[in-house]
Amino acid sequence: MCMNTQINDWNQVRTAYHIARLGTVSAAAKFLELHHAKVIRQVTNLEEELGHKLFHRHARAYNPTAAGENLSRKTSVNEEQLQGLVGLIQEHGSKVTGELIVTALPRFNTLVTSWLAMLQKKIQA
Repeated sequence: MCMNTQINDWNQVRTAYHIARLGTVSAAAKFLELHHAKVIRQVTNLEEELGHKLFHRHARAYNPTAAGENLSRKTSVNEEQLQGLVGLIQEHGSKVTGELIVTALPRFNTLVTSWLAMLQKKIQA
């Protein structure tokens, strides 16, 4: 990954992670409740942004490349942490109050903002 590369859409990373985890575009699309074509488009866009192929595409499966395995491994940690954070917040129900201050390295600002937007949607649901 190039040092100047910035991921602009966490959903693309999440989609690639679920393809790697589940092995097929169809399974990822079903899990994410997205159209098959949107899943493919998100992965293609992410690969173009990163400048690396993330999957070896086969008729029945998408196998991660080394870059795809690295992305999947790192993303799984972030996904687990996000789910843990959601769980912690849900334990408190609607009684969670106070100020939340989040800091991040500049290259992760877009990712963190996207995660927080997802979290806010889950909390409001």
